[in-house]
Amino acid sequence: MQHKSKKSEDIYSIKINPYLLYLYITIIAITVILSMIQLYNSKADDFQAKLSLFVFLCITMSNIIAMQIKKLIKQVSVLFIFTLFTALTALTIAIKTDQTIIQTLIGISLAIKIMIYYCIAKDDIQRSIKTHQKREKKLDWHILTVRVMVGCVFIPHFCEKLFTGETFRQADILAFTEIGVPMPYLMVIIAGLCEFFGSVAITCGFLTRLSAICTTLYLIFATYLGGHFSAGYIWVTEGGGWEYLVLWIALILCFAVFGPGYFSIDQHMIKAYKPPKFIKWLTGI
Repeated sequence: MQHKSKKSEDIYSIKINPYLLYLYITIIAITVILSMIQLYNSKADDFQAKLSLFVFLCITMSNIIAMQIKKLIKQVSVLFIFTLFTALTALTIAIKTDQTIIQTLIGISLAIKIMIYYCIAKDDIQRSIKTHQKREKKLDWHILTVRVMVGCVFIPHFCEKLFTGETFRQADILAFTEIGVPMPYLMVIIAGLCEFFGSVAITCGFLTRLSAICTTLYLIFATYLGGHFSAGYIWVTEGGGWEYLVLWIALILCFAVFGPGYFSIDQHMIKAYKPPKFIKWLTGI
C-alpha cells in the first residue's frame, strides 16, 4: 500500500484530541488511586482479592506509563493500541472480581478511548486529498479495527486462567479434568499463557504471521480437545459447535496470509530497522 508523503508514512504522526486524552488519563489516574486504597484496605487473609487487585493495579498503571512514552499527548502509536488492550484486560479483571466502582470508571475510560480512536481515524481519512488515498486509509483503519477485535476476544479467556485468582481458575481446571486433559492445573496455565501472548501479538501486530499461525494451531487443538468438532456446527448447540471457533480461526489466518496492516509494530519495525528476510516473513509484511 503506497503512502507517498512523509507525514502519511509515519504512523506516529496522527494527532489526538488533547482534551479527550487528558480526560482519559485523569480517569485512569483516579482508578489507580481507588485501586491502591482498596488494596490497602483489603483484609490480610484475603490473598486472592489482594492478588487480583495488585495485578489490576499494575495493568491499569501501564496505561499511564505508556501514554507518556513518545510524547503520546501529540501523537498516536502502537502504544495507543497496547493501552486499549491493557484497559480491556483491567476491565475484565474488575468485572470478574466484582469491583463495581472501578469497572465503571474503566468502562467510561474505554468509551473515551473509542471516541479518541474514531476521531483519529476520521481526521486521518479527511486529511487525504485524493480519492484513492481516502480509500486506502479507510482500508487501513478497517484492518486495524478487525485485528484489534480478533485479538481482544482472548482477553476474558486468559484473565480467568491467569489473573483473577483460584476461584475462576479452579472452574477451568475442573473443565479440563472432565474432558480428560492430563495435568489439568499446568495445562490451564499453559493455555492462559498461549491466549495471553497470542492476544497481545495479534492486537498490536507483532510477528503477526508467526503469532497467527501459533494461535490458530492452539485454537484447533483446543477445539478438538473440547469436543466442539463432534458437537456439530451450530455454536448454541449443547457442548458448543465449531461455528464460532472456525470463524475466529479464519479471521486470524487472514492476518497470517495478508499481514497485519499498516498500523502495527511489524510495519514500524520493518520501516525503522530493516530486519532480515526471515523476520519479514514472520511479520507477514
